[in-house]
Amino acid sequence: MSYSIIIEKTEDPNFFGVVVPDILGCTTTGRSIQECIHKAREAIELHLQYLQEEGLSLPPEPKRVYIKIVEEVEEIAEEPTTVTTPTS
Repeated sequence: MSYSIIIEKTEDPNFFGVVVPDILGCTTTGRSIQECIHKAREAIELHLQYLQEEGLSLPPEPKRVYIKIVEEVEEIAEEPTTVTTPTS
């Protein structure tokens, strides 16, 4: 399954925050975009494994993936844009 992630700058300039919007409570942090992506994959796998072990339903796989890399937080407010990539 593929899930979208949101990578945001934090108040600490050494870290980014990561949220998986389709999986409640699935978050992580990283020092670089690449580390965030790697750690998000691990967090998703562990979270889904936990849900399966507890007999809970898995979140549905999103139909689209949205990717937006923003250097400055101000860009988000000024020019909200999204790149859409359909998945099959």
